[in-house]
Amino acid sequence: MAGALATRRPGAIIGSAAFAALLGLLWAFGPGADPARPFGPALVVTARVAAAYFLLAFSASALARLTPSARVLVANRRYLGLAFALVHGVHGLLVVAWAQ
Repeated sequence: MAGALATRRPGAIIGSAAFAALLGLLWAFGPGADPARPFGPALVVTARVAAAYFLLAFSASALARLTPSARVLVANRRYLGLAFALVHGVHGLLVVAWAQ
């Protein structure tokens, strides 16, 4: 049972990060977006999602020492880091676009 608990799920983790980044972009530039402030909501969403992925990847081993159910975070730490990099990259592109 312990092996089933700590399974790797790279597609689900990176897919959820891509979905969150896409939602941030749609919120900023989709229908009903505020034309006066298009980058504000997207910057907030991508920053918060990236922070959540970073905290999960950074604290995975400490959480696994506290509770055995957090071993799944240790098994997926690489993919949590890649998800952080994906969302943070989108956030960086939005910052560059906003600054111009």
